Amino acid sequence: MKIKLLLPFSFLLVLLFGCNRTYVGEGIVVSNVREVGEFNRIVLNMGALVVVKDSLVHSCVVKAQGNIQEAIITRMDGNTLVITTKGQLITDEDIVIEISMNKEMAFEVNGSGKIVSVNTFKNDELDFEINGSGVIEADVVANKITSNISGSGILDLSGSANSFNMQISGSGTVNSFNLLTLDAKASISGSGEADVNAGKSLYAKVSGSGAVRYLGNPEVSKDISGSGSVKQHVQ
Repeated sequence: MKIKLLLPFSFLLVLLFGCNRTYVGEGIVVSNVREVGEFNRIVLNMGALVVVKDSLVHSCVVKAQGNIQEAIITRMDGNTLVITTKGQLITDEDIVIEISMNKEMAFEVNGSGKIVSVNTFKNDELDFEINGSGVIEADVVANKITSNISGSGILDLSGSANSFNMQISGSGTVNSFNLLTLDAKASISGSGEADVNAGKSLYAKVSGSGAVRYLGNPEVSKDISGSGSVKQHVQ
């Protein structure tokens, strides 16, 4: 009876301390090719730089110190590539993950990670989500773009789109003066800021001290609650 009780307890201890293990980086940075399937969405759950290239081939290469490679997890969840860690990582070297993919649809950063595009993301619809202090930088061509920032994250977009619907909750920032859009919607709750380039219409809703600045001469509709502002940017 005692053995039956100790085995489950020991198993729980392994799970508990295994998940909380700290990995301290040592040695040189090495490249590790990860096996992945086809995916059109990336979810980054760690403090790494993800460099994405539009390509017909799907691939993932992790560049980090050799002894922490095992702690960097890349796994498929349906059509989503999830990048995360087991335990805590301590390293003086940058962790860089190079990804090639086709038909990009969605990018999500949870925490302080960063995703940047090497070339242009092209799709009918693109979705960007940041939870925390992460950063996404991308050049895009799309019919419809949606984005959501919760926290202090930064979304930096260039290119073109027919419509762009953005939401900011907190102190996040959307830099999209270099993204030419026809119709734009910006909703800010908090102290966030959005720079928008709209040629046809702009609907801006600000609750708090946030600010929407816009280029172009769109038809503007605004709903402001608090000390926020919606103003045309003068170059």
